[in-house]
Amino acid sequence: MCELKKYKTSNTQIDSCMRNLIRLLKQFGVNTLACCCGHGKYKMSIIIKDDDGVIFDLMSGVIIKRKRRFYERDEEGYYFIPDNFRLEKNEQKYQNQYKIGGKK
Repeated sequence: MCELKKYKTSNTQIDSCMRNLIRLLKQFGVNTLACCCGHGKYKMSIIIKDDDGVIFDLMSGVIIKRKRRFYERDEEGYYFIPDNFRLEKNEQKYQNQYKIGGKK
């Protein structure tokens, strides 16, 4: 995880802590469209497009129906994938409801 930086353009930068991983994925032929380490606020995400043209987050497995603009920016300037955020909220609700991973 690296520090949040204010880039002049949001579509051309790779978080410094993810550069080696993205390079490795590229070496294996993985078509990476976007990525973000989450900067300690959100979960890491790597948006890829598979051979069938399906776009999804490699880290969560969530299929993304958009072809661009995968991220939204919150009020503090952090980028997140709304699809993943909804998934996290549902997981949290489920865990709270059934007391998974916490004290009973």
